[in-house]
Amino acid sequence: MDDKKILRNFIKELEEKGIKLSLNNGNIVYTSKNQKLQADEIDLMKKYKSQIIEILETGYNSETSYRDCFPVTDIQAAYILGQSSSFQYGGVSCHVYMGLKYDDINRNRCENIWNCLIQRHPMMRAVFSKEGMQYIKENVPVYKIREVDSEMSPLLVEELSNKKYEIGKWPLFDIAISNHKGYKILHISIDFLIADWTSIWILIDEYEQLYYGEGVILDRLSYTFKEYILSIYDKKGKKYLIDKEYWENRVKHMPYAPRLPMIEESNRINRFIRKTGQLSCEEWKNIEETAKNYGVTATCVLLTVYALCLSKWSSPDFSLNLTMLNRPNINDEIHKIVGDFTSVDILEVHLGYREIFIDQIKMIQRQLFSDLDHMEFNGVNVIREIGHVKGENILIPYVFTSSLGIKKAGKARGIIMPDGISQTPQVYIDCQIMDIEGKLQYNWDIREGIFSPEIIEPLFSSFCNTVKKIAKNKNWERPIRNLIELPNMQIEARKKANTTEKKFENAELLSQIWENLDSNDANIAIIDATGEYSYTQLKEKIYEIAAYIYEHNYKKGTRIAIMMDGSFLAAAAILATVMMGNVYVPIDGEQPTLRIMTMLEKGGVQCILCESESIEAEYSPKISTCNIKKLNGKKKYYGVRESIIEPENEMYIIFTSGSTGEPKGVLITHQAAANTILDVCDRFSVQREDTILGISKLSFDLSVYDLFGILYMGGKVVYPDSKKRLDMEFISHLLIKYQINSWNSVPALFKMLVEYVETHKEMYGLELKNVFLSGDWIAINSVWKAMSNMRIENLVSMGGATEAAIWSIYHIIQSEDLNRKSIPYGYPLSNQKVYVLDSQLNIRPDWVTGELYIAGKGLALEYVSNKEKTRESFIYHPESGERLYKTGDLGRYMPNGEIEFIGRKDSQVKVNGYRIELGEIENMASTCKGVEGTCAFVENLENDKKQVSIVLTATKQEEGLECIERGYETVFEIKNAIEEEIKRQKDKAYFRAMVLCDENSVAQAVKEAISLETCAYDFVVMGNEIDNIAVTEIENLDVPIIFWKDIQNYREIGLHPNSYQIIVDCRENLKSEETLEELVRPKGIIFLLNSRERKMKEVKRTKSNIIIEQFLHELRKKIPEYMIPATVQVVDRLPLTENGKVNRKAIAKWKIGMPTKINRKKRNTLGNGELAERIRSIWQETLKVEHIEVESNVYEYGANSLLIAQAAGKIRDLYTGAMPNNELSFDFVLQNILSNPTINMMAENIENIINENVKESTEKMTTYYSQEPGVFRALFHSAAGHSIQYRNLVEILRKQHKGSVAVISLKNVEEYCALPPDRLVNILAKRYAEEILSCNVKKIQIAGYCLGGAIALEVAKILETEGVEIIDVTLIDTYAIPFNVENEIIIELIYLWIMSINYSVVNPEIDDQQVINAILHIIKMNNSNIPHEIHKFLENNEFIQVNKWISELEEIPVRQRFEYYMKNAKTNETKEFLWDVFLMYRISIFASNFKLTHYSGKTRFLMAETPNIFFQTGQEENIEYWKKICVGKFEVIKIHGNHTTCLTEKRNAEEVGKILAIPLEENNYD
Repeated sequence: MDDKKILRNFIKELEEKGIKLSLNNGNIVYTSKNQKLQADEIDLMKKYKSQIIEILETGYNSETSYRDCFPVTDIQAAYILGQSSSFQYGGVSCHVYMGLKYDDINRNRCENIWNCLIQRHPMMRAVFSKEGMQYIKENVPVYKIREVDSEMSPLLVEELSNKKYEIGKWPLFDIAISNHKGYKILHISIDFLIADWTSIWILIDEYEQLYYGEGVILDRLSYTFKEYILSIYDKKGKKYLIDKEYWENRVKHMPYAPRLPMIEESNRINRFIRKTGQLSCEEWKNIEETAKNYGVTATCVLLTVYALCLSKWSSPDFSLNLTMLNRPNINDEIHKIVGDFTSVDILEVHLGYREIFIDQIKMIQRQLFSDLDHMEFNGVNVIREIGHVKGENILIPYVFTSSLGIKKAGKARGIIMPDGISQTPQVYIDCQIMDIEGKLQYNWDIREGIFSPEIIEPLFSSFCNTVKKIAKNKNWERPIRNLIELPNMQIEARKKANTTEKKFENAELLSQIWENLDSNDANIAIIDATGEYSYTQLKEKIYEIAAYIYEHNYKKGTRIAIMMDGSFLAAAAILATVMMGNVYVPIDGEQPTLRIMTMLEKGGVQCILCESESIEAEYSPKISTCNIKKLNGKKKYYGVRESIIEPENEMYIIFTSGSTGEPKGVLITHQAAANTILDVCDRFSVQREDTILGISKLSFDLSVYDLFGILYMGGKVVYPDSKKRLDMEFISHLLIKYQINSWNSVPALFKMLVEYVETHKEMYGLELKNVFLSGDWIAINSVWKAMSNMRIENLVSMGGATEAAIWSIYHIIQSEDLNRKSIPYGYPLSNQKVYVLDSQLNIRPDWVTGELYIAGKGLALEYVSNKEKTRESFIYHPESGERLYKTGDLGRYMPNGEIEFIGRKDSQVKVNGYRIELGEIENMASTCKGVEGTCAFVENLENDKKQVSIVLTATKQEEGLECIERGYETVFEIKNAIEEEIKRQKDKAYFRAMVLCDENSVAQAVKEAISLETCAYDFVVMGNEIDNIAVTEIENLDVPIIFWKDIQNYREIGLHPNSYQIIVDCRENLKSEETLEELVRPKGIIFLLNSRERKMKEVKRTKSNIIIEQFLHELRKKIPEYMIPATVQVVDRLPLTENGKVNRKAIAKWKIGMPTKINRKKRNTLGNGELAERIRSIWQETLKVEHIEVESNVYEYGANSLLIAQAAGKIRDLYTGAMPNNELSFDFVLQNILSNPTINMMAENIENIINENVKESTEKMTTYYSQEPGVFRALFHSAAGHSIQYRNLVEILRKQHKGSVAVISLKNVEEYCALPPDRLVNILAKRYAEEILSCNVKKIQIAGYCLGGAIALEVAKILETEGVEIIDVTLIDTYAIPFNVENEIIIELIYLWIMSINYSVVNPEIDDQQVINAILHIIKMNNSNIPHEIHKFLENNEFIQVNKWISELEEIPVRQRFEYYMKNAKTNETKEFLWDVFLMYRISIFASNFKLTHYSGKTRFLMAETPNIFFQTGQEENIEYWKKICVGKFEVIKIHGNHTTCLTEKRNAEEVGKILAIPLEENNYD
């Protein structure tokens, strides 16, 4: 109801009180004899003054007439829309099934009683429309009750449990009986549209009265649900407005739904499962009594427990959806009638802020009671209001339903069976509580495909255990911290992982290094760009530097800065400093002076050791500075050996970048550093013979291990030339020259090495003993390449923090990790512990994200000169007293006790109300095909809006023609050339154009050229700084203007690389010819004026193999829609920091989105924007607003699910008006609105449908081979989409003269390939069934070969519900492929074999059996799956040739591969036909991994005697699969031939023809 109608009611309410409103000179005045306006009434009049004035001017009669129909309630409207699969997690009825057990049921008596109840209660005869109306049928057919035996009872239960009632049809319920030995069950299935829980119990009660009572006559009902609806529908007034204001003041700050861990590739399964539990009478009585004593309701007690459980698996702040079963006392009969009186309350929950359980209950109860006082503005309206405020469609899918007190004890004679279930659209979990016979019954109805059992089982178990716990312990004044307990298995896994105590035999780090300095003598210790240095030379240099420290009286604990790159001198300086008992502070001298001075000051540094004269010159005036190159070696201090170093003494300070940009100095002790270093050396068998590359800068804590770890074991450290540390050719030379076997770096640097090795075959087989990677994400693809091309003994993911002495956690990467989404973080190192905790420092359950905390010997002492930050980050656990470091990282436990890294907490951002982990997006994106590197970040848009963007690098890049330059004499010639180019590329619906010019005329000409009716475009003008008049002229073009001087920061002003199809360069003064190509990198045509003296040329570019649309499609399978990046950009490489990490700050400055001001020209068949204006009018009328911007989201104007449905009906008529012969379904239109929420997008979509027939094909798919009276004999196409396999069979069937013979096959290849594979079978079945029904078929025989068998079965189900007689369903060698296939080359190789094209014909160097064995080996090694990456499974000698061939095929585009396959193939078919078949087969392989529901009719399965060679391991399993699907009579018949020849060879086709004729002959069908 709109606000005006509500205000009219408000004015009428005042009149009924004796207060009359009127207008006087434009002001509202009132007259009354003895009544005064109340304060809240005055407030409402002030708030709605203008609307009230308008109503008083026009009159306010608000009566509405409803004769044949009446409106649905808000909740009914939500149920109707929820049936549509267009809405996320819709596609189901809001429906309940239950079974009641009785000793006996007489079917006739039962049927008569239910027909009486149908007549007694009008809502049992209700029918609904999708547009939001309901009406009562006066006359309905006699309802017939089904009766089945005990064998069919499970099938009946399954059918009714997941029943979806069709809107617009009657009945919306099912009643059935199943007969069992000694008892019978009454099965009741009913849609909540017509009856709520109270109504269902009214029906059951009245049924039992009439069945078991003699001569019982029920009281006649005079009041109806329709009367109730009409009494409230037009009566919303003052109370409604007050309640609306109550909620409007809250919705801005209301939290979203709980965010539990969901299955990453969640399946939209329209089924629910039930978990159930019970409390005994005594336990339930204890809860009721305790609740009463504390002054709370039992409902609120259980609601609090439910909320606490959800909080344990999510977060402390969220909103719940509470089902309220309310019947207002407005009529004496209202508690006797059937109807849906349900309403919902969106309850705001805040947990964790109350330590006592009863306090938490009371807080929730206060909030609930406050909400209930304002329920005229109900929960459905609240959800819509939240969506309106936040500009998005809102889902609150966690429901709590209390039915306490509805079913009185002992009232029903029937015993409720345990297999009941309810289902609700857009609901994940519905927790239902009810009291039955003095006991508490609780059910959780859970939507399948949302959560894994690893989440649901412990979550529901915790709820059960907690309910029992509070029933036994009546003291609810106890802390809630440990009320919700984890399962014992998870608790034990945590304890085991953190049991890390270990004592090291030689724990004296510096003592051992001294021993090595003495004993290793001439052995090489350090290698750098200046030469090789022995342990003796290193010792002498240490003595020399120690002498300087001693002479200058730098006593123990003095902080000395080391401002050098990794080198022999730097190593000596560090060792001399720490061995003298001082603290070394490594600082990168290339940083800004101001930042260096900040670090020196914060670190309390008294001396700088350097080897650079420039550093010495700059800092010596400010602080004592020593250039150690200038030490002459004459002075030595041997007393350094006698320095006493205690474990707790300070060893080093390393500065890290704070979130504010202010550096933080981390102070580490000798004990902390030694614990990590000794553990890693011991764990990974580091030895004297080992050599490590010191590639990390000294200011990065990985360098601490490089120096101290290797020298502790007596090995060598190689420091590369600092200027060449990122040059992998130089690094590779060092690795080989010095036999370096240890690598320690961030993943990005190792990735550079891996890529170098991959492209330089002489480096294949590079051996490394230990590779330690830490500090950032480790790309799976890099790991795979490393394992493939290098020999690495230990490839280790190391994790931790600078604040915990280098590392705290590790995971040895194995080959099985390649199949994971990300590399695990791992287990704690010795004497360290790692926890995943929530905001209250409680241990998190498995798979639930929390913050990582580190404990143990590795923790830093403090942040120097920052006590506040130290107190904030280093805390003590309130229970254990253990000192913890709060890392700011996010992670989660896996079931084996390992931790998975999620990302930084400060990378957790809130966009559109959702809390999003940028690290999770990056992680999932990195697993998509072709993606190598990722960086996700948040862009700030206009109006305080934000969007997530992502930058990608590709795994493979290839050279290809991307840009052509053309020269022209005049601007006019350029204009004509552009017009011709656009016409030539007429398949493109969209162009991006850039003009670089010095004058307006050029830009105007180009704009005219691309302003064609044939395309939409984006347009940007770039020019040199010109006079203001010219600027104004260009601005009048209504396009973005960017001055050429700004191009150096082109990313920051929104320009994409590789994005402009047309660039016109007419500038006169160009400094560099390469500037344009280097910075903009076009991928189309550059039009040049010849005055530029540049010749036409072709420019080759490096092209990425990432197709953004495919990337997004794959990513949507891995993460929720709200996490999908709004924009994607592919770049050559990601910028890195000095330490080799991704430079996120630099990327965050890029503007990935389009230029802010864009001119988009839309094609418009109706001309002048008429179509958009029609849609705009529909929305303005629907939303009751005066004006809607065509580029604005309709949600911003108050659109909600009900209003969208109303608009969809009107827009559907608009489609039909434009295409009178092609009516579209309501769901189809609804989905288009949801996907295109702006006026322009909707108009463009409709226009595409009108002009390009983007719609279900209207072309007939049935080809008749004979048309005779009688049975319709339909054969359905195979996976390849065509009918050639049936050539012999149709001729045989035609000659049998037993009815019309028709083959249903595809005519539109593009349309077929565009269908979603997971729904292909269902979509085609529906389409084919509609075409068959249009032929008025009464009796049908159905058969399908290959994938056609699955389609045939689905068609049979649809036709059966429409009353068509199904004579027979035959599946001809139909395989439900038992594995997932992700590698397109393998799909193609299987296709070749099925098409009888031998591999040896395609490639004479290949042996057929080797290829077959290779494919079967891949299937076997991957649990009957074929992953995207397959080469690692083909590395043994047997498959070398096959592996090489597949690698070569991967480098060829798909069309060229097809040509290659067919070059020597012998076939009678045309190449274009085979190309179409090839495309359809590729899609069908994915579709063959289908999921079907049961079919109860007779089914025959014809199984080829020779199994499909690739599916032979699954033939038995295949038959078992079909037996489970085909639950009626199922017969397996073996036929001659294999999967192909069983039909293509004539004698085999004759055999199949005879089998198909049998049921027709047996039943005398002619």
